[in-house]
Order: sequence, then structure tokens, then C-alpha cells
Amino acid sequence: SSSSSSSSPPPPPATPGEEKRWMAGVTKFGDNIEDEWLIVRLLLQISVQFPEYVISVVDGDGQFLLIEAAMELPRWLKPQNSSMRVWLHRGNIHIIPLPRTPMELLVLPAKLDLPTAIELVSDDDVDTLAPEPIVKLIKDRLSIAHEAFLKSTHNTELRLPASVAYLLHSRPQLVAKAVTKYYHRDPLLMRYCKKMTRFPNEGPRTVVVPFTRCLYAQLLSQRLDFTPEGFPRVATAGAPPSSPSSPSPSSPPAPARTRTEVAEEMGQKLCCGFEMLYQASVRRENRAKRAHGEAVNVTIDKVLAEGTPSQYQVPESDLSPSSAEWLTISPDALEAMMAKKEEEVDALNEMDKGSSDGPGAKEKSK
Repeated sequence: SSSSSSSSPPPPPATPGEEKRWMAGVTKFGDNIEDEWLIVRLLLQISVQFPEYVISVVDGDGQFLLIEAAMELPRWLKPQNSSMRVWLHRGNIHIIPLPRTPMELLVLPAKLDLPTAIELVSDDDVDTLAPEPIVKLIKDRLSIAHEAFLKSTHNTELRLPASVAYLLHSRPQLVAKAVTKYYHRDPLLMRYCKKMTRFPNEGPRTVVVPFTRCLYAQLLSQRLDFTPEGFPRVATAGAPPSSPSSPSPSSPPAPARTRTEVAEEMGQKLCCGFEMLYQASVRRENRAKRAHGEAVNVTIDKVLAEGTPSQYQVPESDLSPSSAEWLTISPDALEAMMAKKEEEVDALNEMDKGSSDGPGAKEKSK
């Protein structure tokens, strides 16, 4: 856990006339909201290691740290006035308050800009530490994200061509791009999956591939639209409701699929993702060549180079397939999750209502 400010060394004094510097970054975390909170946890730890840093983090919803603590927010803090007020510094969460008196206006401006906000959070003489109930809610959420991270890996068997197995062995992080490409598949790019010119089914083998639980669930949830040329046909998980081939309510249930069939189907979906990923890269490269007269390196080609399937050697993995019991949720657990979400929605609605009360009004919304 992050250290408190009392145990952190004070920031080094600024050199007179020294120019302050800022860094900014953007992360795409997709559907896995736990990744967003893991990033916050890392940033909080960074603020301990580098106590001179003052860090702000927002997402598409705005100040999502405040959204998490909506039940404990003071009435004066609204989305309209929250910009530049929430910060991470020396392992703590800071909220710059509104001025309550004319005297406080000399220190706490009603409207903040970036340099002023950083100065206020860095000033030990200005109390910007967030109230303890808010801190507890946010840090509880960070702990949940950390626990989810520790058990987020799901290993599963896939039947893959040698080239894809080697690619995943060399660049395991590419599994996320391939799954995302298939999950949000473009019909125009899917046409390349019929022929599989870059990833033909040569030297197929069964390998255990690590996914995050979110990526595994995304790939599992998608239908295999067709069997690519050169790949074996397998029984799929079922047709979508709108399909003419959907079974009627009176039809007998489909027989349980074998472990090999599941590995083959999941492998084919991932291969389609890689084929689309590669072909999209080639198209971007060709556009860049036309625009700039120079080539853009394609990572997949760099990894596979000019090898042949017999040269794509993947060492024996010590990974074993994971249990998929986490995909099943009990009715009671589902009820509890929905009740919690309803509370969050109610809190957000209360937060959005606004209030005519000033910052000196009752501190907590009920």
C-alpha cells in the first residue's frame, strides 16, 4: 500500500526561476475497467517514489475518482467545479477546496488553472488532503483492483498454426490486440480471414496461451463466423438468435463439445484476429508509402522474419489450463452486484442534481 505523506521525504526545493514541466499520457483500457484502477494504483505509488510529482487522472466520464466516492462527497463539489481539484501527491489523495471566506480567496481561487492547482497541492501550509471517508472509498476500490489483477490471468489451450504460436511466444502482449481486433471485427477485414494468406494452418500445434480474464471472456463470447480455408471444421458454440439455423425451443440441446473442439474454435478466432491485425497494418503501411514515400515497419513481419513453420520452435510451456468456474455467477452474487450498481447510479444522480447550497452548507449529501 502507498505510504502516507508523513513518511515521505519532502520534495526538493525548486531552483529560482526554474520552469515547471508537465507530462501527459493516454491509455486505452477497453472493456476492462480494472485496468483503469490498476493505473491509478500505480500512479499513487509513483507519487510516493517521486514526491515532487503532482498527478491528475481522468477518463471519459471526467473525475472518476470522485464518482467512486460519490456517497461521501461534500455538497459543494459538483462535476461543474471539479476540474483541476483532484490530485495524487506523495501517496495521498488531494481535493482542492472552494474558498469559504473572503480571506480564503487570497489563497484559494474560485477558478483554478494548472500552475495554481499544482502550487496549492504542493504547499504544506494549504490543507488539500481529501476527507478520510472519501479516501477510504477510493482506496478500497484500489484494493479490489489489485486483488483482481493478482487473479486476472486465465490460461487456456488453443490449437494454433506454428507461426501464431511462435508469435505469441515472442510477443505475448499481442494477444490483446488480436482479441480486440476480432471482438470489434470489421467485415471488410474479415474477408482476409477466408484465405488466411499470412497465417495459414501450417504446422498446427496445441499450446497453452495466457489471457486476462476479460480478453478470454471477449473471445469466448464471439461466434466463429466461418471456418478459414485450410482449417478443420468444428462444432461451434451455437448460432445467434437471428440466424435461420438457430435451434427451436423444442430442439434437443447441442451435445457438449470436446476440449479439442473448443481449443480449435478459440484458436481459429484468435488466428482471424491476427490476420486482420496484420492486413490492417499492411494497409496502413501502403497508405504511408503513398503519402510519404517510405515504409512503415510491420511488427509481425519483424518477429516472424523469413522463417518457415518448421523453424518456429516454441519451448514446452509449464502453464496449465485454468478453471473457468469464474465465468459462472450465482443469483445471489448477481443480485448484490446489481444492488451496488443501483446505489452508484443513485449517487451519481444526486451529484448531478446540483445544489443551491454554498460550500459552507451541510458537508455530506444524504
